[in-house]
Amino acid sequence: MMLSMRKSYLDTPKTVVGYITDIIIGEKNNLDNYLIKINEKNNKLPSNLYLLSGDGNLELIAPLLSRRAEAEAISEKDTPWKNIHLTIKNLTQENINGKPVTYFIDTNPSFSIYTQIAIIAGDFLLVPINADDSSIFAISGLFNLIYGSKKKHPVYDKYTLLLELQKIN
Repeated sequence: MMLSMRKSYLDTPKTVVGYITDIIIGEKNNLDNYLIKINEKNNKLPSNLYLLSGDGNLELIAPLLSRRAEAEAISEKDTPWKNIHLTIKNLTQENINGKPVTYFIDTNPSFSIYTQIAIIAGDFLLVPINADDSSIFAISGLFNLIYGSKKKHPVYDKYTLLLELQKIN
């Protein structure tokens, strides 16, 4: 009994954390190892609908992702920031059963590293907000973090997500 409990604890979860951690340790498996085919859980749903499940452990690996992304490159070919930040973008370039895929990525509203990874992975950004002053300031802050502010700033503008992305292209 103890052995089977240990094995299930060590198995890679079929979640976004399982996918990301396997990529980090160089054990990328078939995408099927991470995706849940939805109609196997509910046969009333279409057979071409898949889910890469969220995982509460994403917050736990955020420090690891940040440290790895900020690691000093040891050569020109070593690109730690790019490798971490494009993890999910690379996944969205894969086909399933030889067919192109449309991905919808849902993330929390913080600007943590995994939110940055999700923003980079998408082609479009949909940000639902409330119609109140706090939400207006929050959305303004989000766009400033991504693109920089309208009014150029000598310090803040050096830390936008857009600037980091331009460095890797």
